[in-house]
Amino acid sequence: MNLRDISDSIKKATVAVIQRPVNPTPQRPFKIIGSGFCVHPDGIVLTANHVFQSFLKDQHHKSVLQRVGEGVHVPTPISVFSVLFYGGAEGSKVFMHEVGPAEVGIVNDFDIAIFKIHKHGAFPIGFPTVDIAEYADLHEMMEVATCGYPFGDFLWNQVGSVTSSFTKGTMSAILPAQGIAREHLTGFQLNLLSAPGNSGGPIFCPATGKVFGVLQGGPVDPKGNPILGLTTAEPVFPAFDQGVIEKLLSHATQSSPQKR
Repeated sequence: MNLRDISDSIKKATVAVIQRPVNPTPQRPFKIIGSGFCVHPDGIVLTANHVFQSFLKDQHHKSVLQRVGEGVHVPTPISVFSVLFYGGAEGSKVFMHEVGPAEVGIVNDFDIAIFKIHKHGAFPIGFPTVDIAEYADLHEMMEVATCGYPFGDFLWNQVGSVTSSFTKGTMSAILPAQGIAREHLTGFQLNLLSAPGNSGGPIFCPATGKVFGVLQGGPVDPKGNPILGLTTAEPVFPAFDQGVIEKLLSHATQSSPQKR
């Protein structure tokens, strides 16, 4: 694929993680609190766990989740969050497709949450997805990029759109060290500008469009201030290795009405 095709495919698979305000208005119907990306056509979305946890700061939101298995939770009919897929543009209008989560999984020891989302009529043959990179292809000093929603919807009034945006940088370090076995990989340090709202977005190789990380945040100085230009990311591989995705897909299949 050429660069245009790669950016188009990443943009289509990247989502905004949103919260519905108590009193929505036509001018501000939702609040973007993070980013995410789809890795399976049946609707498996990865984001940062701290983005998901922002919905659970009080007992009301905790009460809308029911534990159904190890690392798997099901939201009750009360909808407190959902995701938006980019649906293209027509004239001056940007279209977004809102999809609610059916189940939520947590990746142990990593800042990663996984949403199994409901089906949506805009995607009759499956949701747009990203491809996953091979760990062996990753190295320090390689070009990297991310796609997401920096500052959430804070820029809405200033740029007039909620469409996602791209940022490029380089791989500063593979943690704890380049060449470490994949099962011992803990994360990535990136020379990449990010902002609140980017959390949970895909970290990918711009030459191939293949994703290898989930944007986590950035280190801070001794006074607690963000160190601009440095970003950290979680490896995407444990989301697959721990079997949480398979559990979510399996439970969704078991919960579907049986055809007769």
